[in-house]
Amino acid sequence: LGINIRTDGFCSVQDIVVAGPLRTLDCTLRDIVRIVPASNKQRFELRKEDREFFVRAVQGHSLKIVDDDNLLTRLTVDSPMPQVCIHGTYWRFLPSIFKLGLLAGGLRRNRNHVHFAPREPEDQRVISGLRNDCEVAIWLNLPKADG
Repeated sequence: LGINIRTDGFCSVQDIVVAGPLRTLDCTLRDIVRIVPASNKQRFELRKEDREFFVRAVQGHSLKIVDDDNLLTRLTVDSPMPQVCIHGTYWRFLPSIFKLGLLAGGLRRNRNHVHFAPREPEDQRVISGLRNDCEVAIWLNLPKADG
């Protein structure tokens, strides 16, 4: 698409509205600046550097150029964190999870991370990381998961 994606996952909003699929939608910089912060799922992050706006996906990166150290916050046993986090999935995936464990992207391994949320699916505060139609919730006790 001709869009330069940095190792922290950010790309120029101007590049997106000029070169990407948004061009055919007549989407403007003003539209992006208005829509991203107002999104209820908060899937994107908007940043202004100098006089230019940049945007990135908050999660779900599958591009190898995106460096996790520039995107994520590493948790250690001393980090403030919730007691549990939850991974939502579907009944049809349970046999594979029991056999192989949770794999980023499932059997296709087409993702970089396994997504978790710090609250149950029906909790209105869950904005990303857990689909509200999941059939099975896998609870991870974070203090015990330290290994």
